[in-house]
Amino acid sequence: KYIVVRKAGGNSATIFFLHSFNCLLETFGELEAFSSVMGIERPRMNLIDLKQNGKVVETIDKDTPDNIMLQGRFKSGALVNYELRSAAQFPGEPGVRWTIQGDKGEVLVTCPSGMFDINHEGVKIQFHDMSKDSAETIDLPSDSLADLKHPAQNVGRLYEAYAKGESDSYCDWKLALRRHELIEEMFQRGDGSKPFGEKASYVTKDGSSSGSSTGASSGSIQGSQAEVDADAQGSILADREVKPKEITREAGSGNTQTTVEALEAEGFGASSGKNDLSRNGGNRDLAS
Repeated sequence: KYIVVRKAGGNSATIFFLHSFNCLLETFGELEAFSSVMGIERPRMNLIDLKQNGKVVETIDKDTPDNIMLQGRFKSGALVNYELRSAAQFPGEPGVRWTIQGDKGEVLVTCPSGMFDINHEGVKIQFHDMSKDSAETIDLPSDSLADLKHPAQNVGRLYEAYAKGESDSYCDWKLALRRHELIEEMFQRGDGSKPFGEKASYVTKDGSSSGSSTGASSGSIQGSQAEVDADAQGSILADREVKPKEITREAGSGNTQTTVEALEAEGFGASSGKNDLSRNGGNRDLAS
């Protein structure tokens, strides 16, 4: 029950997202810029009692995200496109699919479990040298803990690193705080009046084309240019780093800076505020 109630602290953002996204941060470094969506696709959840053959004993209004998307750029310059959905995986498909695209090759990591940092049983790493027509499988190195069941393997490695003073091999409280500051920033961005990012300006209220020019509009990335290619699968690859001259983000009343005070003034996160999403329901962003 706690995982769908935000005030409990544990949810898909703080657990599943943070575990998996931390692997990307450990690989590429901290984020320089990002935009994110934290959506609630199923706002009401049934609580069942397994001792009563799955009988529904309570229906809960959920205020935690079940679909999380993040796009951005690391300080290293690498771009990131991340998506997490809280649902059963498609039959026959892995729980996680991670691709790393480079200039000369591409790495593909797949794992049956979505929490591959805890349970990496069945993980597969492949490398495609773009000068060749096939990919090769990369075998993980073995150690004295490799025969243990999961998650004992990584827990054992953590204990060994701690005993040896190898502090770079695990998170400390300082890093944990930084990770939760990222989560809090994502929640704050999602607690505004724009449930799924900035409003699309190329269409009018009646859904027709606005007929506007290709110039940048207010509240968007201004003066930015990037060349993109679409591959056969439809994914977009940027081959030039986007360096925006100015990025402005509006709070609910049109302020150009979003702060905790500004959000509270607009009633975001207040149980009785006009923007309290526990009252208006639906697929909107989250109340704090």
